[in-house]
Amino acid sequence: MSPTLSRVLISLTAGALLGGATAHAEGKRVVVLDFDGPRTWADSGRDAVVRAVGVANDLVAQKKWNDAKSAVARTKYGPKMWNAASKEAGVDAVIEGWVQVEARSKVLTVVVTDATTGNELDQLTLKLGNEGITETTLRALRKELELRLEWVKDPPPKIPELPPVEPAKTTTPPASEQPPPAETPAPATPAAPKETAVLDQPTTKPLEPDKADWIVAETKRVLGPAPRVRVGGGFGWTSRSLNIGAEEDGTTPYSGVPAKSIGVDAAFYPFPRNKRETRHSGVGFSFGVSQSIGNTVTFDDLEEVGEYSIDQHSWNAAVHYRTLLGDHFAIDGEVGYSRQTYNLEDAPETFEVPNTSYHALHAGGHLDLSVTDRASVGFGGKYFHVLETGDLTSTEWYGPGNTSGLSVDANFVIPLPARMFVGGKIEYSRFKTSFDGVGVITEEEGVYEAVDSNVGINVRIGVDF
Repeated sequence: MSPTLSRVLISLTAGALLGGATAHAEGKRVVVLDFDGPRTWADSGRDAVVRAVGVANDLVAQKKWNDAKSAVARTKYGPKMWNAASKEAGVDAVIEGWVQVEARSKVLTVVVTDATTGNELDQLTLKLGNEGITETTLRALRKELELRLEWVKDPPPKIPELPPVEPAKTTTPPASEQPPPAETPAPATPAAPKETAVLDQPTTKPLEPDKADWIVAETKRVLGPAPRVRVGGGFGWTSRSLNIGAEEDGTTPYSGVPAKSIGVDAAFYPFPRNKRETRHSGVGFSFGVSQSIGNTVTFDDLEEVGEYSIDQHSWNAAVHYRTLLGDHFAIDGEVGYSRQTYNLEDAPETFEVPNTSYHALHAGGHLDLSVTDRASVGFGGKYFHVLETGDLTSTEWYGPGNTSGLSVDANFVIPLPARMFVGGKIEYSRFKTSFDGVGVITEEEGVYEAVDSNVGINVRIGVDF
């Protein structure tokens, strides 16, 4: 056997071994987690994925995967944790998803994750009709998921090393015995290179609309887990005016008095409606507190001029429900309780500005527009049912009366790296009290109402997680 033929046979043998290994590669070991969304539709979507994946792959119980992941998470994190959990549970890929209601249609989103690294490979979006998941949808879903599971690569088989082949010894015959030179054939036209499919960017021919009840959306960036907590803090500036309506002159003017403050606030949305999103959603809770710092007001009673410290502080707590309206809008409704206190320390009796403390129940709403994934602008308002007002309605001042309040605001959020952000808000609040006419000062000066208003601006830095 000639050396050239030996090389050809060895190469063909190696190619057959590689081809056989590829042709008989086993399916992936896949775990399908519970889906989020409306329970009936979420369970239906998960069942369809289980049926689609289970044809050519081995399904692993999600309890086995969850137990393995919880066990290794105590000592490892990041890709190392995923790799250890993958080995422990024997899982190659993790599939999760959710169903979202958009107008009159239901959208099923399925995400495929490489269990060995934790990298999310791609997401598949299906718009379902009223019939739900039909056999046509199931066949198409199976095809699309198989393409994405191919991205979870197995280690390539080892190529057998070719043994060295020694060149055979040849002898050159005499010139008289050499055959005449053969005619050199014309060079053959090279064949057009075959198109090869790139594994990382598979292309599939979309199904015709009349043959399927679903549409595969364009590939989108896979979003991370929805944030559940927002914490922020910063500085604020307010200008307060207390205008007293009276039939006679003599009330102390108190208009446009500035004050600086610091504050912190937090919001918690533990049950987001969408599992993967950049915005908060679902039921939430919030709490905020602020305190004035280093503020004084000057008063001249025609006998002496004095400076008096301002103690202005507030806190509020609320329950929210936030829903997302498509990709760009979100509306947040809330009910809660708040307290806003404004005291002038050691002010003389001639400085007729009462200390106030508004205790109130409130209800309100807020509309936000998402400019980008995490940048937004919005506006909102609240109505206050006032329970207590402090000295304002005591009989030593203006006496009892009816008080109500409202506020309107506009805000913006600018994203920073690492899920941090810069936020700003401008707010106007107003409390109006109509007196019954039985207070000491009310009887002397004919006071019939008081309008207490604040205009405030604050800027804060925070983080979502």
